Amino acid sequence: MRNELVSVARGEPNRGMTNMTVDEHEPLNSRSIKASPPIEFVTYNGFVIVRLSELQPFTVDSESGCGFLVRQPSGEECHVSVAFETTVVAQIKSQRNRHLSATSDFWLTLAEEHLASYLWKHNHFPAGGHLVISRLSGHDLALAARWRD
Repeated sequence: MRNELVSVARGEPNRGMTNMTVDEHEPLNSRSIKASPPIEFVTYNGFVIVRLSELQPFTVDSESGCGFLVRQPSGEECHVSVAFETTVVAQIKSQRNRHLSATSDFWLTLAEEHLASYLWKHNHFPAGGHLVISRLSGHDLALAARWRD
């Protein structure tokens, strides 16, 4: 069964995020910067997935790895890194007619989908907080072929 994601925004602002809203009459300073809550993806079995790059703005997700904060329905949290085997990266790049950068949002999207599927199937965090993608589905390859940065 394919896991579907539902997007939910948290009610309280995250102080680590900065989404700049500027009033044309107010100079840009710490009072004019407002925080936005990160987007949370909720699996059907209640796990919440948040991209670390939304919590920590200097985090860079790439083909070498993507980071997430995952929360179980019970409230327990775990940082999870999702990595791609080099054979998977090569297979994805071979499906494309155009260059796909190492920091393309494609890698984050694919990592997030695989993490959500894992959580749905196994109903627990990946062992040691690490998930390695070693195989691709037809959907993954079709997404890679159509992806536009």
